[in-house]
Amino acid sequence: MKNGIDTIIGERGVDLSGGQKQRVILSRAFLQRSNIIILDDAFSALDNKTEEKVLENVKELTKDKTCIIVSNRISDIKGADEIIVLEEGEIIQRGIHKDLITEQGLYRKFYEKQSSQEEIT
Repeated sequence: MKNGIDTIIGERGVDLSGGQKQRVILSRAFLQRSNIIILDDAFSALDNKTEEKVLENVKELTKDKTCIIVSNRISDIKGADEIIVLEEGEIIQRGIHKDLITEQGLYRKFYEKQSSQEEIT
């Protein structure tokens, strides 16, 4: 925005797009200086290019912290140190992206479905 951090926004962010609101919320989370960051569907309103940049920043900002990312989107979690796949509250798979896509399991099904949808769009 033109005035950067000094930009005045409307109450509850009415002057911001969904993606801008998400970036502000993420920024506020990192200003808390917590040792644990939990992000639940935190990138859903971001386009792919912005999501990639934000994820790079999240990785840098959490290098000395625990960061838990909850998401149904493979693109949000594929760079994680560990991925835990839940089904009906139970852990059914656990590992890193490159290993999980080689297994016959739910993670691979999600990966294949989301990869084919990206090719269509």
